[in-house]
Amino acid sequence: MLALSACLILPGTAFASTYWISPAGQAAWTACRSDTPLDGTACCSRSTANTNAAAGDTVYFRGGTYSVDGAYGTGIEPTHSGSSGKLITFAAAPGETPVITKGTGADGWGVLLRNISYFKLDGFTIRNWPRWATLQHFSHHNEITNCTFYGDTGNEGWQGLYIIEDCIGGESFLCPSTHNWIHHNTLHTLHTDTVPNTCVEGADLIRIGEGNGTGDSVEGNNYNTIENNLLYHAGHTTFDGYGLYTVFRNNIMHNEPWWSSTGSGCRYADIGHDNPAYDGKYGHRTFQITDGYKRDGIYALVEGNRSGFGSNNPGNNGAIGMDIAGPRVIFRYNDIFGAMNSCLEFKYGWVEGAGGHGGTYVKAYNNTLYHCGYGFGAYYEYVQPGQTTSPEALLAVQFYQTETINNVLKNNLIYDSRRYALSGFDIGYGGSDSRVPAGTVLTNNWITSNGDPKFVNPNLTDPSSTTLPNLTLQSSSGAIDGGTYLTQANGSGTISTTLIVNDAMYFQDGTWGSDLAKGITLFPDWIAIGSVDNVVQISSINYSTNTITLASPMTWNNNAPIWLYKKSDGARVLYGSAPDYGASEFETGTLTPPGKPHLVR
Repeated sequence: MLALSACLILPGTAFASTYWISPAGQAAWTACRSDTPLDGTACCSRSTANTNAAAGDTVYFRGGTYSVDGAYGTGIEPTHSGSSGKLITFAAAPGETPVITKGTGADGWGVLLRNISYFKLDGFTIRNWPRWATLQHFSHHNEITNCTFYGDTGNEGWQGLYIIEDCIGGESFLCPSTHNWIHHNTLHTLHTDTVPNTCVEGADLIRIGEGNGTGDSVEGNNYNTIENNLLYHAGHTTFDGYGLYTVFRNNIMHNEPWWSSTGSGCRYADIGHDNPAYDGKYGHRTFQITDGYKRDGIYALVEGNRSGFGSNNPGNNGAIGMDIAGPRVIFRYNDIFGAMNSCLEFKYGWVEGAGGHGGTYVKAYNNTLYHCGYGFGAYYEYVQPGQTTSPEALLAVQFYQTETINNVLKNNLIYDSRRYALSGFDIGYGGSDSRVPAGTVLTNNWITSNGDPKFVNPNLTDPSSTTLPNLTLQSSSGAIDGGTYLTQANGSGTISTTLIVNDAMYFQDGTWGSDLAKGITLFPDWIAIGSVDNVVQISSINYSTNTITLASPMTWNNNAPIWLYKKSDGARVLYGSAPDYGASEFETGTLTPPGKPHLVR
């Protein structure tokens, strides 16, 4: 009997319950447990919730401002972990918005998860923290959703939302964080990672991995899913990732010039933008995914994203849309537009003994790249007044160096790059050089010389728009049904589930990304074999043998063509006799824009 009583009085361990928190909360933990809402002093405090919440508990935070004072003060920092099927959930009270903000002297974290698992944060605003959110020291299977992270000035913050391998105490970088799910959030306005009002490139809104050359080389920050987020106004990039098996899908990103500085070392911004409202301001690229450790592949899925208005930064003259700087990435069904330099860059290269393996062995297919290389012509097109040889690429697709090898570009829709207007090509090394690296395969891409693809609405006047430009195709577009197959069967099969193909890297089997998203938003690809209506779901893939195991038996001939039929979110991407060029598949009578994110709040 005494043992039972002792168990019942341990905080949060007796049974899962519902608790209520408010900015004025004063109650003891057991007193703020209630199946009906509590308010004011009848609630518990934020710090009491951090200390006591246990597996299975749902903790509702009433609306209002929770200001945290004191050195190393932290807003959300749970002490306990949940378990599989019994999350700890910190959620906004229905219809309300709790705001966790930095108070006097606070220099810690808005959200800090250290060795925490199965924790969910839902519906919070995290405002003006030096470190917005950090998941570290083996933090895994955590979910952050429907939250807003931002700085009022852009000079608030050293880090955005970081999923990293830092160990408690900072002694090493060998404590990776895995299987986290970051979705349906808004993150914006983060510039500096050092001193306010200085001209440095700044920080990332979301980052996976420290890029220190140690932790991710063996057991890294792998199997994380970042999807359906709105990301804008970052100093370095809205996202950078160093982990393996990352899924980055259906996000909206833009990073037009947005912040200004009078600090030392500022350059480029005053040379003259095409839009005078941007003069004196900086932005940067919208996306990067990186190796850095000379790995054979990072096996990332980058799909269905909307990336706009990469722009110049104060540290260098790069203004890329999306950078791929890691090997073996599936890059598909992305819209990239309005970058002041190239829209898509394969960055770094397979160089043994120095750095990582860069953007190599990538499958980039069915992407739409539009109006690349415009907006900063005063710098990019003229080294000196009157000199018209561009010092920069201004391409739709740029290869960073000769070692950026063995990439495949297929079925992409590429239209209206500035480099085409200057020199007549859309893809190349840059400058006036239209060559491509060794092993590069350019197959069946719609380029500017093919003519106008007839987008529904290519309006680029509002960088903040989540719907324009609308790069879906009009019914009269010549890009409809113009795509080709991705790979072919290597051998025939009769009522078989074992399909060997020439190259399996075009497809994924639903095992990448966070466990939390699998079967909910992430599914294995479906493929069509031999004919566009002979379709089947993938069960598993062995990339080393190019063997695809099918979910049900099929029959095919040797050299049968193989197309993607449904992508990772289950959306069908094959109608008619063949896939379309670009990221949006046209179905007779309707427009079906696969990969367009839905920001459900």
